[in-house]
Amino acid sequence: MILLKSNHGRVTRMVCLFLILVPVTCYTIVISFLHWNLPVYDDYIIQFEIEQMMNKTSLPAFLDILFSQLNEHRLFYTRIIFLLNYLIQDKLSYTLLIFLGNLPLIGIWFIVAAWQRQASMSIWISVFASWMLFQFQYHENSLWAMAALQNITIHFLYLLLFSMLVSKSRKIWWVALAVGGLMCYTSGNGFIALGIGGISLFLQRRWQDLSIWILLFFVTILTYFYQYQAGAESHATNASTDTLLEILLGLTTFIGQGLVIHQSLSDVSIVIVLGFAAIAASALLSLHALRHLLPIFCYNELLTAKDSLMIVLVEVNIFIMLSGLALACNRMDAGDYSAMISSRYQLYPTMLILANVCLFQLLFPKVFQRISTIMLAASIFAWLLIFQKNLSSMYLFSDQTLAYYFNTQQLSQTARAPTRTIFQPDTETTLSLLKISQALKKATVDQRASKAIKISDLDYVHCMSCANSLHPGDFDFVVLKNARFQLLFPLLRNANKGLRSFWLKGKLFDVGNTAQLYSFFLNVGGLKKPYTISLLEKRDKNITHYSTNIQIDLTTNK
Repeated sequence: MILLKSNHGRVTRMVCLFLILVPVTCYTIVISFLHWNLPVYDDYIIQFEIEQMMNKTSLPAFLDILFSQLNEHRLFYTRIIFLLNYLIQDKLSYTLLIFLGNLPLIGIWFIVAAWQRQASMSIWISVFASWMLFQFQYHENSLWAMAALQNITIHFLYLLLFSMLVSKSRKIWWVALAVGGLMCYTSGNGFIALGIGGISLFLQRRWQDLSIWILLFFVTILTYFYQYQAGAESHATNASTDTLLEILLGLTTFIGQGLVIHQSLSDVSIVIVLGFAAIAASALLSLHALRHLLPIFCYNELLTAKDSLMIVLVEVNIFIMLSGLALACNRMDAGDYSAMISSRYQLYPTMLILANVCLFQLLFPKVFQRISTIMLAASIFAWLLIFQKNLSSMYLFSDQTLAYYFNTQQLSQTARAPTRTIFQPDTETTLSLLKISQALKKATVDQRASKAIKISDLDYVHCMSCANSLHPGDFDFVVLKNARFQLLFPLLRNANKGLRSFWLKGKLFDVGNTAQLYSFFLNVGGLKKPYTISLLEKRDKNITHYSTNIQIDLTTNK
């Protein structure tokens, strides 16, 4: 009988290990296929700052750049990783930076696994965590070095901090102080976690440590906001738009978007309902946990491992809610919640779900045991739906990376923006860029392409007959050419018509692709001559440039 139990436990562990590794493996394969060893958006700013730091001869000037403000944040941690990468390899490798940015996901999983062991939770919690963490709802972070180093790392740091603060070890306490400080210089909302961290010290009656923590909080605030400049797009003081109702709607949108696992749920009213339900459930579970912890605090009883974990999970819920409110105050515009549904922020609602599943297990272990299999199956099914929903956007982000670099290299010859820096693309990427340039010099006249392209307004181009490939290395670009530049704008691939194997080639019909024309490129240099529109298509190793007879003047583009 003992042998049978032992074999049963071994089989269960092997099944769990297999189920844990499946999403991790799929996530790694997809990111390795779709990422480019190229900078994206704010990466250009960071790499230019690295070049400036290397040229500074004085320590104050060096530190001034290292701790400088970018948008609402002082990205000390991100700049340090960029700088170390350059010093060690004598170049910037965005492949390595993206890998390092995604690495904290594994750290988050290990923290959850540690919770499971310490609080004797179900082994399926670790499996559930793997399917929740290694998915593509927040794919912008996964493919963008700076965003990964900031937006994924902050989640690892606050989980690590909250877990450390319930430890009795004095060595861990001193490490927690360092983590708290680093967190604030990784992302601006680190201050929220730093303030919330005092809750666990208060509930543990660690009055001396709490006083030290409060001192750290105020010292960090003073140093962080020294010569701080408020963002120009901040609407915190705009009474006409920043009402309490709009902020709450922004929060519900922020949380609800993470629960949109299928395109049919993307209607704004459904998103708000989902967000409200998630917030209400989180609040009820947190209040129930606090109700359990209150007598322990009042009677000065010893905290068990489960009690300590409850404190951590309640703190996670508070942190995510306050972060959503802060984002709503800083980024929300009148009637526009686009920032609240951005892919890069959708790890927050994911962490909210994960934290509350753990909290539900602690509060209602018998109920959880009955439904754990259903929850695990639901998480796997949700992973598949999320993959299908976001595949098209992942392709688009990958193509934008290549197009953005190609355009920037042309415009850097005339624009004042600092774009030529210490980064040089690797051989494979350079070869891809060279093939694109060579293909653009030749043109195949295709009247079908001419008839297929239509302009809906000055911001979008629709291409109705362009074949759509699911192969990661293929692409379709709209080309806008004038006397000086040939600018690329990727078409959104319609990759959501059924689940297809990611690495298989395929063509989709009834496509209706759309390309957005970014005014940043079109307005550089005050261009006045009309553009000729054409198509650039890559299939396997062949790149074909289809010319058209369509011209359009985009000098009035917004």
